[in-house]
Parts: sequence; structure tokens; C-alpha cells
Amino acid sequence: MKRGKIILMVVVILSLVSRKGYGQESPEEILLTAPLFFENRIPEELTEITELADEIVYGKIGVHVRFVPVLRLTGKDTRRNKEMLLLEREGAVFDLLHASMNGYEFAEITELVAEYGTDILELFKKNGQDLLEGNELRSIPSLGDYVSGQGIAMRKDILEKYKISLDSLQTYADFDQLFAWLAPLEERMKMICSYSTKRGLLYRYTWNGFENTVFCVSEDDGEVANWYGTQDYRELVQLFRKWYEQGYLYEYSALQEIQAADLVRSGILFSYVCAYKPGIETEVSNHCGRSMVVKELTKPMITNASLERGCWGISKECAYPEKAMQLLNLLYTDRDLINLLANGIEGVHYKKCEDDTIVPAGREGFFNDASWILPNQYMTDVRYGDDARLWDMLDCYNRSAVEAPNLFFAFDDTAVKAENAAINKIASEYTYGLESGQLDPDIYLPEMLGKMQEAGETQVCLELSGQYQAWRTEQKERNGGKK
Repeated sequence: MKRGKIILMVVVILSLVSRKGYGQESPEEILLTAPLFFENRIPEELTEITELADEIVYGKIGVHVRFVPVLRLTGKDTRRNKEMLLLEREGAVFDLLHASMNGYEFAEITELVAEYGTDILELFKKNGQDLLEGNELRSIPSLGDYVSGQGIAMRKDILEKYKISLDSLQTYADFDQLFAWLAPLEERMKMICSYSTKRGLLYRYTWNGFENTVFCVSEDDGEVANWYGTQDYRELVQLFRKWYEQGYLYEYSALQEIQAADLVRSGILFSYVCAYKPGIETEVSNHCGRSMVVKELTKPMITNASLERGCWGISKECAYPEKAMQLLNLLYTDRDLINLLANGIEGVHYKKCEDDTIVPAGREGFFNDASWILPNQYMTDVRYGDDARLWDMLDCYNRSAVEAPNLFFAFDDTAVKAENAAINKIASEYTYGLESGQLDPDIYLPEMLGKMQEAGETQVCLELSGQYQAWRTEQKERNGGKK
């Protein structure tokens, strides 16, 4: 499959609130609003950065822009919901949207991109990708990491203290042996946690799942199967239960929302589950405030979900879509603007080294710890600690990934909507407990699977299988009989 088609996965998400507080007094005074994401904290000197960004945008396209800081938390997270509710009450309307903003809606932008996003089109064409090829366009993929992969981040000082070799850590079973040996030596330290305490340990784990279902493509025969009924899933949650019973996991996972990086920073956690990609060690080290080493656990895979999570677009509520498209065009192609939002002001917040990487300057008040969410990560300066060739390495990593067998397949559950919703609800009630070790899988996994059967699992599986097999046949015919 052409790499261009991989990048062209388009998502339909997002619908925002009514425009009232931040309105425009006249057509000459257009103000656009865009989210600016951060991972763990909002920098102290953000106002200085956003005001300068507004000057750059106004000088190039003649409109003002208000960048609203948003912590990158899941849409179901209480803190994220409160942030968004506060913005609603203030009358904020996001003109630009990111795929992570669940519950909002992208506008159709095919003609807007053709007229006002010409720089974006040229950028993608240089990579052999035609954004306007195919169906209508509702969002634009970000340029950067679009691959799913899981790793485990570990404290480097602990690895060095006990001379632990990364070569000995290839599977979850290897980590089980490590924890059993290390835990008695570091009695005050917990061994592992997920990326945050409200996530299970299968965060970023790669499997051939179908979106909005409990089903996957079986590794054994390529048929549709319930992921939670597979031997792989059962063995994983049994291991997590063992870790929980041995005291390796953070005890208060069910009661608090805590970032694993904060637990590492405070000295009470040795390792945590994270994404894997080139540059991830510098990223998690910055989050944790101490040197970290990341071991890759799963091979890189391109899935529908991994493609969708990086898309940008324009809100259906946007009153000035033409100008919003021009702003998006800048955010993909203007190096000065992108670096400002990622790293701050050169000479003030950072300075360049001889190898073209950057280091903090005298003032360290600004640091975007989620700069990878920006539309074009490849235009950001590489930070000190990463290889100066980082973006070439990331591009190679993306190209090395295998494609999920159901990549680009979309399940239409209209015929089994009630059953599919019921099964998903059952999964949501059990999976966090199972994947954090808090529920005994010998008891609760069969209980969950039994409830799924009663709720109509067989009907949903048959409907999904029929659609998937028909899609596979169509794909083979299009590719001359090849898979």
C-alpha cells in the first residue's frame, strides 16, 4: 500500500459550543481560537509565547489568534471535562480542532484545503501523498508519529545501580523476573504503573482491534474473535493480577488520577508503560525530571486508531473557515510559528548547539511537553539529548511499521447497534480492573465474557465478520489478488 494512503486516514470527531464571549466586533477584527496542548503542566510564561504567536499570525494572514492551553487528558477525564466546561461558560469556540477532543465535530474542508491550504498540499506531495485523492476531506493528518507501539520506561539510575541489562528484557515475563528480583532490594519503591493510574497496563499495546468493538483479527487464523476471549489477553491479565498481589503496582490506582511521571519524580516508582518511538527517552525523562531508559515491548504497527489520533481540522462552528484554513496552513508550514509554540523564544527560552539541537537558555519558564501534538512535528527543533537526526529516525520508524490487517476497514454496526453498545459497556465495566490487576481474572474474566454472550456477542461477531470478509475480498480484487 502506498505510504500516502497510510497518512490519509481521515477522522470525523468533534462539535463545539456556541460563539459568544470571544466574538468579533467587525470583519476587520477576526479572532480565531485554537487549542494548545500540554502533557503534564501549563508553562508559567505562556502568555508571552501566545502573544508573540498572535503577532506572527496577524502579520501573515491578517487575523488574531487566541491559543487556549489544554492539558492532554482523555475526554472522559474529570479534569479535562471541567476545563472544557469552563471554556464553554466563558464563551470560547475552538475554530481549529484536534482529534483528541472527543465530542466535537470537524467541518468538511476539501475545497478549503484546495484554495487556502496550498502549502499543506505541497508539503504532502513532497512525501508522495495527495491529500485530495479519494473522498471528501474532514481533517488533515499531522506530520510526525502515526504508529502504535508500547514500551516500558525505567529509571536509568536504578538500572545502573544494579547493572541490569536491557538485553535481558524482551517480554512481560522477563519483567516479571526483574520485578521479583528488584522489589526486595527497593522496598520503598513500586515496580510499575501505567502511563497514568486511571489507565490499564495495556496502554499503547498493539493488537488488531476493530474500533468501537471488543473484537480483533485473530493472530492464529485471521478470523474475527473477541479480544478478551483470546489466550494472549488471558495470560496478560493473569500476569498483571500476580503483580498486583505481589505489591508491584501502585496501590491507589482506583482512587486517584496521577501521572506515572509524577510518581517517578517523587521517587516511589521504578517503571511505567508508555508509547514507544524514536526520541521517547528524552520525552519521558523531561516528564519525570530524571534520566529514563525505554525498552520497546511491541513491534510498531499502523492502525486506524494510531492514524486518527494525530488529525487536525476546522470546527463546524467556525465563523471564518477560510481564515481558519489559512491558520492551519501556517501551523503545518511556518517553522518560526511552530518552534515558538514548541520551544519558546530563541535566545530567551532556548539556544542552539553546534549540532543544531537546542538547550534551555537563561530562562526556562516555557517548555511544551506535548509538542508532538502540533500539526508538523518535523519542523520543530530537536532538543538536546536526542539525536540530531531524530526526524529522519522517526520517519524510518514509521516506514518500518507493519499495517494492521484491518487498516482502513470501518464497521457499520447499524444492524446490531444495541448489542454492540451493550457489549462495549460491559467491557468498560471490567477491563480497567482486569488490566490494572485489581480484579481476579479467574473470576471476573469469565464473568465478563458470559455477560457479553448474553448481550449478543454472537450476533455482533457474525455481522462484523460478514462485513470484514466482504471488505477483504474487495481489497484483494483491487490489488490483483494480493492481500
